[in-house]
Amino acid sequence: MILQFSETDPLSLILSLLFYVLFFISMFYGTKIQGYKSLKTLEKALEKFKKWHIETKNLAVKKFKKYSDENLTVKDIENRIEDFLNFIMISPTSLDPAGLVPKFDHLLDVRENRYLNHVKRLAKNADEVQIHNLENLLEATMAVFQVYRVLLHYVLLGKKSKSYIILLQIEMQLSLLKAMAKAYVSAAKAFAEGSPIGDSLGPMVAASFIRDVIGNDKAVKAEEIAYQTIMQEIDFE
Repeated sequence: MILQFSETDPLSLILSLLFYVLFFISMFYGTKIQGYKSLKTLEKALEKFKKWHIETKNLAVKKFKKYSDENLTVKDIENRIEDFLNFIMISPTSLDPAGLVPKFDHLLDVRENRYLNHVKRLAKNADEVQIHNLENLLEATMAVFQVYRVLLHYVLLGKKSKSYIILLQIEMQLSLLKAMAKAYVSAAKAFAEGSPIGDSLGPMVAASFIRDVIGNDKAVKAEEIAYQTIMQEIDFE
């Protein structure tokens, strides 16, 4: 009787060993690998968000310098803007029995006055239209900074706690945060140029329509019906 021994294919043996090695690695270190991958993705995105923040901040400094007092240097303006970027408004609790609407009204008024006063102190040579453009530019700059800080907070929290779940959750929201940051950066550029966006397009279209109807050489009486809101009446067919 002749016994025949089949020889094992070396390639199959290597592939089998490789499969078992990868299986045990994924079983014991799979979550750490996922967390590491998410962390690297977030750190790469964080650099882009930081670049957007610096870009909008420099744009704001440049525009404020154009209308500021000659005694203020670029560094002075940059320091004042950086200090103001940390300003936030804390909303009242929704369980307040006294009512939320009056408090929100008060907070929004205080917030707007705070913005306007800060802009007027920095841009003393700006007129009313330029002041509002600078105010909107400052708000857009703050919005980009806030998105950057949110991402930075969760990246640092995930690294400190070594929680891959936190890193995975914020990575899933990364596309939304990028879209928000890009929108704010585009808005900052539009405000710096004085271009109308959003709700400001409506009044621009209405004003253009009035000029087309009555001509540029005539004036229409404007009646202020609310804060920073005017009404004009014309006849047209």
